[in-house]
Amino acid sequence: MKTLDAKEAKENLSFFTKRSEKFALMKLSGEFYSKEYAQTIASDMKYLIDLNLYPVLCIGAGIILDDMTKSDNREIKKKNGIRISDERDIHNLNKAMNLYVDLLNEYFDKYNVPSKYLPSCINAQVQPEYGLVGKVTQIDMPQITDAVKSSKIPIIGCLSKNGLNINADHVLSYLVKELKPQKLIIFTKTGGIHDKHGNLVRKATLEELETMVAEGIINNGMALKVSAMKDVVQYVKAVQLTSPENILEELFTHFGNGTYIKGN
Repeated sequence: MKTLDAKEAKENLSFFTKRSEKFALMKLSGEFYSKEYAQTIASDMKYLIDLNLYPVLCIGAGIILDDMTKSDNREIKKKNGIRISDERDIHNLNKAMNLYVDLLNEYFDKYNVPSKYLPSCINAQVQPEYGLVGKVTQIDMPQITDAVKSSKIPIIGCLSKNGLNINADHVLSYLVKELKPQKLIIFTKTGGIHDKHGNLVRKATLEELETMVAEGIINNGMALKVSAMKDVVQYVKAVQLTSPENILEELFTHFGNGTYIKGN
């Protein structure tokens, strides 16, 4: 991380502390399931809670679930980019979520970062065409705000309390609309969005990103993220796509070190 400008960092900190209960929402996918990333995230979470700032973490486990499915010698089936899920998938997803949360908490404990996993805060309605997959109908927001008020970082997964697989980007969209956080940070190993020449796009509008999707420059999982942004960008000050190594820079500088998309 580059050295932060003291004036810029102070301005951002002052802005955050005015609405600390709606400070930031962060999306962490299964690709960051490793000790190295868990330690990096825990270290920066410690910095934040020492400033009395408690971000909400939304975690996905798709890649972990893929690995489990392959280990079971089962085919990964998707329709419209959504995983078709059966009882075995739900069993594995529950296991994957617990493994992910346990790893994060292992390092959170080392850095004295209090957190609370909220496995039963999502209500969902089944979407039969995808098997045991659900669409979020409600998230118990008091569970999240109570965790923050008790000085704990809330962790929300992608499994509903009635046992349905929920796409983490859909959970994220719902959370954004309810929380209206000051910043939405989506982590990606690529550090942000890249143009057709492989260069990092530092600032972009949603319309520019949609054009890149239409041209095939942005595809697969990143295209799904762009699609999810259409529903949420109006509810946040900024959306930033970056890698976990840049958490503090994304929060305490105006444009961060990844891809910055201006919100409302």
